Amino acid sequence: MTETSEDARATTYGAKRPTPFLPVITGLYAVAWVLVMLQGWGARIGSDPTTWLYDPASTAARIVNRDLELAELLDQEGALGDLRRALYGTREEALDYALALQRDAVHEVKARVETGYETAEQLARCELRVAVLLAETGAVDEAIAHAQTIGDAEAAAAFRAIYDVAERKASPNVEPLERLAEAGLEDWLLERAGVHLLENSSKHDEALEIAKQVERRGARWLRRVDGLNAANAVLILLGIGIGIAWLRGAREGAGGLSVPWSASLGFAVIVRADFWNRLYFVVLAHAGETLEDPTWLSPFYTWGTLLASLPMLWLILRHLTPRNAEGGLSFFGAARAHLRLRPLLAIALAALAIDLLGTTALGWASWAVGFEGHWAEGLDETLIWGSMRELIETVVDYVVWTPLFEELMFRGLVYATLRTRLRAVPAAVSSAVFFSAIHFYSLPGFLMTFWSGFVWALAFERARSLLPGIVAHSIYNWFFVLGVTLVYR
Repeated sequence: MTETSEDARATTYGAKRPTPFLPVITGLYAVAWVLVMLQGWGARIGSDPTTWLYDPASTAARIVNRDLELAELLDQEGALGDLRRALYGTREEALDYALALQRDAVHEVKARVETGYETAEQLARCELRVAVLLAETGAVDEAIAHAQTIGDAEAAAAFRAIYDVAERKASPNVEPLERLAEAGLEDWLLERAGVHLLENSSKHDEALEIAKQVERRGARWLRRVDGLNAANAVLILLGIGIGIAWLRGAREGAGGLSVPWSASLGFAVIVRADFWNRLYFVVLAHAGETLEDPTWLSPFYTWGTLLASLPMLWLILRHLTPRNAEGGLSFFGAARAHLRLRPLLAIALAALAIDLLGTTALGWASWAVGFEGHWAEGLDETLIWGSMRELIETVVDYVVWTPLFEELMFRGLVYATLRTRLRAVPAAVSSAVFFSAIHFYSLPGFLMTFWSGFVWALAFERARSLLPGIVAHSIYNWFFVLGVTLVYR
């Protein structure tokens, strides 16, 4: 930004607005905010994310079955097969991951049975899935021994009738597949047990037909995953050239963002806005745990992002917006005069490409070194099990409300306030650390969230508008929503 344009912007916004808040009250808000955040961090740090799922047994089973249906096609030969194995792993790796995932679900369901939140039948169903997965990895003896511990004696006997040859010969009239289906075994797990039974009974043609049926379903999921990854790659390639120009321009424009409020005023607004936001969800969670019938709270969850952000909007409009600006949110690039669509869309595309490239590389690197995030981390079960209305409301939250209010908070407030004291890159790093920390993710999730926050902060710096970051954030979340709904719903 040139000196002339800086002068014009300063004329528009006027001098930095001083804080009308008493320091002691701001200090009390800061202490209250820390206490609320410590409650969240204390609950998340060291805890198993499976405990945060409403239905870990069914959700884990859906993920296991769909992943293994997809994995049936990963051992293809040729260049395409090599590429897919490099991207998605091998069938053996998928089985090992599924077994670890299902054992994790067993551990959580067992804890819930002890407290009365789950039934013994649900636990037996989870244990049965573990037994099938053990057998499919080749550990048949271990699987048979594990089946002895299943609480459902009939299901355990049916399992042994399939995988134990001696048991099968001793009970030739037993219909074990029907019993396993009644016990709740489903999809890939049930069909693989069927294939094993038919092959042991020398019914190879029937076993082949079931295997083909599994592969056909897997091909459907694989096409969808391939399509998402192809779209990801196209966006990255389209944005590379623009991204190079954007980064060059960001360096030239470092120090050019003119923030119309003081650091003390920005900090006072941030701690108040985020305190009320966090408190909203703490109170809601507490009410859900204590009320006998918490179903009436559902709208407050559905619209939580919007409702919890209302104090922030009021504080921004009341204390941060310049009195003589074109519009209430003109500093954030929302005034009509700032809506230069072509450059804003170009920066949004560049930010999205750089974001996707970085997060994809971090995700693959974490997977390659065996340090992945937990399977339940950040998983929204509404995308899998919710009604169509709930699904639509959740998608709107992910692609509209969350990008809008998170960008307004973390880039519009936090980053901008830091820019009153720091240059662009240090301010972007600091705001990204804060953005990542409050998401309570594992280290891989923290790193990917940090990268996104860093890129979106520089997008705000370069564009002098939050709109590119909002667009990039929205599309990024849309990819996540599609990845869950197209495969696991």
